[in-house]
Amino acid sequence: MDDDDLAFLALDANNNATGTVIVLLPDNSVSHIHNVNPLVVLEQCPLLYHAFEFGTHSFPQANIEATSRSAVVSLLRYLYTGDYIGDDRLDTMLNHAQTYKLAEDFDVPALQVSAYAYFTNATERACCFGTPPADLPDTVHFLYTHLASLQSRQEQKLIDTLLNYVLTTFAYHDLGNNEAFLKAIYDIPEFHQDLCRLNMQRDFQDDGKCPNYVCEPAKEDFGFTLVHRPNPGDGGRLWKDESTPSPMTSPELVSKPVNFDVDSDTLVEDDWSLL
Repeated sequence: MDDDDLAFLALDANNNATGTVIVLLPDNSVSHIHNVNPLVVLEQCPLLYHAFEFGTHSFPQANIEATSRSAVVSLLRYLYTGDYIGDDRLDTMLNHAQTYKLAEDFDVPALQVSAYAYFTNATERACCFGTPPADLPDTVHFLYTHLASLQSRQEQKLIDTLLNYVLTTFAYHDLGNNEAFLKAIYDIPEFHQDLCRLNMQRDFQDDGKCPNYVCEPAKEDFGFTLVHRPNPGDGGRLWKDESTPSPMTSPELVSKPVNFDVDSDTLVEDDWSLL
């Protein structure tokens, strides 16, 4: 983003627009947003207003932490204009998720509602394209890092919306062969389990759309796992490329149930193995 994304600050160009919001980002870099009027944010976002220090510096400064500069710009634009999607059109799932988190941190419920609505719209719109959003893996990581606690999931439905989107478009977006997405599956076991659990709750209604990947219960200790079932029409191949297997495959469970011998540390002869 460049300074064009801050054009809305000029809507309140007066002697009070002397504040600076100093944003500490996750990589320890610092971003400065100048010409902010603290009085504009007072009514809707008292927490941000009280972050400004008056008198210590020549001009009021607010030092805050945020997951991205774009989320802070979204917050400020919302406080100034009543909406946070500007001409720069940073209308992505990740930005909406980050904006929701910042609105939660600064107790702006109306912005939380707006961010959730935009997030839902972004997932619906993504279903119309042949490829998944480029920021899908980053969105998965962000949500499961910041908004996956039990309390958070009781208060908002961003993760549920994401999971429904993934199951609905799994085959259409070829997510089973998307290495960045599969890495998110491996990196975040909770995401993997949530997908399988939701698929079961939906009575596997998406299996027809996603014939090669279904979810089945594994041994109780393991929760759920993805199962790969080759299409009869593809000659039993696991992957589209006949010559070489994919360098990165989904967690697999052979389609025959695993029988554990409770009196032994090893599987009996008829057992199949978790891969």
